[in-house]
Amino acid sequence: CIQSMGEMGKAGRTIVFVSHNLAVVKNLCSQVLVLSNGAKKFLGTPIEAAKFYFNGKAFSLSSVNWEEPGLVLGDVISLILVKIVEKNELEEKTFFLDEQVTIEFFYRLLDDSYKISLIFSFYDEIGILLFSTSRTLDELKKQQNDLFSLTFLYIVIPGNIFQEGIVTVGLTIFNLGKFEKLIDSDSLALFSENELINFSMKERDNQKIEGAGSFWRGQKGKIRPLVEWK
Repeated sequence: CIQSMGEMGKAGRTIVFVSHNLAVVKNLCSQVLVLSNGAKKFLGTPIEAAKFYFNGKAFSLSSVNWEEPGLVLGDVISLILVKIVEKNELEEKTFFLDEQVTIEFFYRLLDDSYKISLIFSFYDEIGILLFSTSRTLDELKKQQNDLFSLTFLYIVIPGNIFQEGIVTVGLTIFNLGKFEKLIDSDSLALFSENELINFSMKERDNQKIEGAGSFWRGQKGKIRPLVEWK
């Protein structure tokens, strides 16, 4: 279907394509209109529109707070708060490339007989997946309190991972069923949001890149990890 629309566009036809998938929008469209509550917010190229979309002018937020009793999912888990913080646990929106980025996730477990899987995914400015990380809550029991109590966990991303730009964080939560019995596949996904929160990465002024473990400024990749060579 996408290929057919691309071919029609190349043939000179005008196509109106509505999507939140910025990777497809970038490949298919020559002009992008950004709407918010039905109102025009921006019109430009796909790259310009993606930067506007994630740059805080209309859609940016570094935390999501669900008021009590939280966002209850399947009577299994209740989501309370997701936010991005710096190393002192203060909410932050912008980080230098060498700084640690931490995501705090607050929740209440309502039924501990189910196995719950969390997947945090990180996307670049045009919606391309950079990487994902996942855990099941039973792997984190040492950090949990009693059933129904407010519980939190941290996802810590070390410095020297991201390129400059906007990084968007998505969250998917799966109910894998009771520990001795698989759940029906239709009930597997409890929550899925690819654009939950976001943050900005930038380089320090006059930052010096030194040492054998450094990266070459001229090389552009999706991530830029500072690796150790021995």
